[in-house]
Amino acid sequence: MPGCVGNRETDDLSIRTASVTDLAGISTVENASFARDAYPTFLLEKLVLDPQATFLVLADKAQRIIGYCVSRIDNTHSHLISVAVLPDHRRCGAASKMLKELLATSVQRGIREISLEVRTDNVSAIQLYRRFGFTDLGVTPNYYSDGSPALKMRKIVD
Repeated sequence: MPGCVGNRETDDLSIRTASVTDLAGISTVENASFARDAYPTFLLEKLVLDPQATFLVLADKAQRIIGYCVSRIDNTHSHLISVAVLPDHRRCGAASKMLKELLATSVQRGIREISLEVRTDNVSAIQLYRRFGFTDLGVTPNYYSDGSPALKMRKIVD
């Protein structure tokens, strides 16, 4: 599949709750997105099965997983664990589509605050989160396994 060209719409992509049968596709997206910090499949499976997690997948018409988004809920707080999209679908609105769905689901579940950590050098992700109303809380040094810092961000859910 060619990379995103122009303003390719995401209308042909569907969002649904992840299942164990999606793990191979989720792992493919994970490894393509986070080679340095990729979660192992067993951890992704724990999140898929966790009743306190909201785990969404974004699939194309052929039901190929092209992205995922996962958060974990604790009372009225949600921690956004990861958002990932295959490289050839980035900058096409795929991550935005998943975040919109996650926010809608959060409102339905009574979530009042969502927090996350993102690599300080991941400028495109930081810009995306800021467009969705996330604000900076500070930097945590040595957050990632390679010693890189993380920017902590938060959004108060309307």
